Amino acid sequence: MNIHNRNPMILCLIGGVLIIISGVSDTFGVISEFTDGLDALFGPESVLSFKITIGILSVLTSMGGLGIIIGGLILTTRRVEVGRNVILVAMLAAILSLIMSLVQRGLAGMFQMGLTVQIIQSLGWIGGMLALLGRIVAEQKPFVDR
Repeated sequence: MNIHNRNPMILCLIGGVLIIISGVSDTFGVISEFTDGLDALFGPESVLSFKITIGILSVLTSMGGLGIIIGGLILTTRRVEVGRNVILVAMLAAILSLIMSLVQRGLAGMFQMGLTVQIIQSLGWIGGMLALLGRIVAEQKPFVDR
């Protein structure tokens, strides 16, 4: 069976899954690193604010990954331009939340990342690159060649 824009769809599926994994895993890796230091420096209120912010960033990243997957599936229909736009918006949301998690680390004074955090961040960035590549490769061609 020949699927229209099959390769871009596969790239978006893989990229979306990597971004979802990054968003979900980043929460667990970050919270454990910072809570003790924040509690000692600023008190329990700062820990709660930090957990809420990281949770929101995690949800935003995961929703971006889900949006990329949906956009990749839309690429296989006649609405390729809609799929490309969905991928763009979802990718921007996911990348923005990845950048904000790095900014949050910097504001917390944690400029050094452990190996697991680096791997988790890398998965998100690789997923974003695959989604961008899938968006670029997607083409609007007729379903049936004449």
